[in-house]
This record gives sequence, C-alpha cells and structure tokens, in this order.
Amino acid sequence: MNAQGDYENILEYYDVGHLQRSMYSFVELDTNFRGNLVNCYKDLSNFANSFRLIEYDLNGQIYLDTVYSDFWTEDSLIFSDHSKLLHLSDSSYLLNLNYTNSKESSPTFNVTGTLLLRIDFDGTIRWTKEIYNDINPEKIKSGARNLIDMKDGTFMLHYMDVKHFAPSLGEMNWAVQKFLRIDADGNTISEKQFQDGQYCYAIKGSYFDEDTIYLNYYDSKLFGDPPNSDRFKHKPMLERIDENMDTVWRMQLSKFWHEGVSIYNSINKFRKVDDSTFVAAYKYSEVIEYLERYYVAVRILNFSTDGEVNWYRDYHYYELDSLNDPDYRIADLEVMPDGGLILGGEVLNYQRFNDNVPYQFAYLLRTNCLGYLSPPSAALSYENEGRQVHFTNTSMNAGRYTYYFGDGDSLHTTEHVDSVLHTYENNGSYTVTLIAHGCNGVADTLSFNLAVKQ
Repeated sequence: MNAQGDYENILEYYDVGHLQRSMYSFVELDTNFRGNLVNCYKDLSNFANSFRLIEYDLNGQIYLDTVYSDFWTEDSLIFSDHSKLLHLSDSSYLLNLNYTNSKESSPTFNVTGTLLLRIDFDGTIRWTKEIYNDINPEKIKSGARNLIDMKDGTFMLHYMDVKHFAPSLGEMNWAVQKFLRIDADGNTISEKQFQDGQYCYAIKGSYFDEDTIYLNYYDSKLFGDPPNSDRFKHKPMLERIDENMDTVWRMQLSKFWHEGVSIYNSINKFRKVDDSTFVAAYKYSEVIEYLERYYVAVRILNFSTDGEVNWYRDYHYYELDSLNDPDYRIADLEVMPDGGLILGGEVLNYQRFNDNVPYQFAYLLRTNCLGYLSPPSAALSYENEGRQVHFTNTSMNAGRYTYYFGDGDSLHTTEHVDSVLHTYENNGSYTVTLIAHGCNGVADTLSFNLAVKQ
C-alpha cells in the first residue's frame, strides 16, 4: 500500500490441496540476508497438521517453500498460529510454535506446549527444544507468548502455564507467567516466574527492556452472592516488573470487569518511542449505563516508563450509534520513519452480519506522531473581568501549546491544560497569540487583539 492507504499490488500464493492459515500469526514481516520476506504459518493437508516456512520477494518469486510434518502427523495434534520467527545474525531463524497434543500413545498426551526450532536459511532444522509442563499434564497447559532476541547472544521466551478450573477455591491459581532465557543452542540459562492475583492470564503482550518487563495480562475477581461466589470476571492490566519479578507499577486498561478473556482486548504489540516512552494499541470497551450498551473503540496508548499516561486516542470506523457495537481486533502496531503510527487488524460489525451482508473487514489506521489524523488547529476564546482574563483553549490535534499574552509574559502548557488565567498589570490593548504545536515542527498560530481595562 502507498502512503495514502491505496492498494499498489496484492501478492497471493496458493498450493493445491493445502489449507494455509495465518490468522493468529504474529510473525514480523522482516527481510532476511537476501532481502526477501520470510513467513511461517499453519499448513493442513490430508487432515495432518504441519507448519510451513516460506521465503519470497515482493514480485512473487518463491525462494524457499518447506512443509514440516515430521514431528506429529496424526490429526490429534494441533499447531496453533501464535508463532514467532526471529532473523538471526548468521542468516538462520529461531522459531517458536504452540501446539496441542492429544494422542494417547504420545508421552505428551493431552498437553499444550511450545516448540522452539533453530532453522538454517535453506530450511534445515539445526535443533529443537520442546517446553511443556509434565508435572500434571492433565491440568497444566503451556504456551509461548513472546520470543525476543536480547542482542547479547541470548534469547528470552515468555510462556505461560495455565491451570484448569478446580472445584476448590484454594486451587484456582489459574496462570503463571514464566520467562526463560536460553542461548543460541537452546540451553537454558535462567528461568523466572511472575503471578499477580489468581488468574494472571496473558494473551500476547510483553516487552523486554533489558532487566525490565512490561506485561499486559488479565486480573480476576470473583462475583456472585454467597454461597454462589464462583463466577470470575476479568480486567486487562498493564504492569511493569523488575528483574526480581516484583511489581514497579500497575495500570488498569479498562474501567469495568469483563465477562471473559479476549485476545482482542489485549495489547499484542508494544513499541518503544524513546528512552522513556512506549506506545501500544488495543480494543477499548466502556459501559455506557444510561444507554445500556458499550462504547467500543480502538485505543492508542502512549505511556512513560514511570507508568504515567502521556495521552490516548480513541478511534472507531463505524458510527457510535450503530445498533450493534463493532468488534475491533488490533494485531499489529508500527512506528513509521516520521514518528507516526500505523495499526493493522480487523473490524467486525454484527449489525451487517444480521443483515446478511459482508461484515468482516481488514482495518488499517495511520496517524501522526501524536496519534492524530489531522494537523493542529488553534482556537481560543476568552472572558475578562477588568484586567483578569480567563482563556479557554478549544484547539484540536495538538500536543502542546505556547501562549504569548502581549505584555511580555508567555506560558507553555501540555495538551491536558485547556483553561488559563492571566492578569494584566496595566490597562491597554494587547496582541494575544496561541501556537498549537503538532508533529515535526508543524504548528498552527492564532492571534487577536484584546482590550483590558480595570
């Protein structure tokens, strides 16, 4: 697509007899040593689950197309598409795949786990490492959530052990987040774990910043009147964790407790803007009680390493007064060379579904560095009582403001300050100027004359 969001070309690839699926793939589109793109996704042929590694250029030429079905060929095994592929410095790849194995003859019967593979650029598998919880495979489920190159010859794997619902309240420690550090040969260097609350379920969102971890997970709370206090509700949380797995700060990403856990309410990607700023995106929901419905939007969140929200922007493709609230599913977020943001995902409109017309669409959103779709527009009104003037800032799409009051005084404010009080020492006519600052030096200026008299 070009910078305006218009199609330039579409590359489609088919293999007769194979169902190729990458709906939940989180593989980064990155180039290898040949400058080609490499992807990994699920492949089903003759009811056998396998995965596929493919290398191609933007002209559609295929350089490598390898189907891996040697691990488990029985249809009782399922490869999930929550995969991650890293390009390594020696032109090889490090890949993780989540799986479920329900074959009774297998030593990992009824177990979910993650499979790590080191694969050479020609498709040859160098080594594999299987991770699953074998203490109680009937109740414990494992699955990778993130795989990161730490740039020091080691790699960090974030995975989760999930315990099934138990009849006893004391056994409801459902999920534990684990962080495994390995070397380039798959050897374990260290392993730590984190749990906050009884549930602590993570979908994807984790970011490693040296010894600090930023984690998006679901906290839980029991609802229901005694003796039937057995219904959990969940709330998405953002937490900063230090190297000792202790909480530095925690931030709520929703104002209410949800009925269930959804991958779409979760942050799937964090991006670091600078040394003290991060940006993320997710589906935001809010209950509008007097309307008995939900407010649903795509939320872009800009926050600091100290846990302060610098700003957030909400966007929605469909009108808010639609009969059925749309479902936004943001899977990817990138920071562009100009500091702007581009988000990718999908949107579903259930009213269109009820009308039996197409209802599921790809969704792209492109903003500037402040999360806005438009440049700044300055607007300022005032009320004066004698030489005291109350200014009300009604500007749009700006991140900060500069006031020049015409008497030699000036004031700099953030976007969160929309009311300013200024007192003039003397009667007279003054030229007031407001500058609304946007991205990359773009600004809008407003000036007017103001007469004050005590």
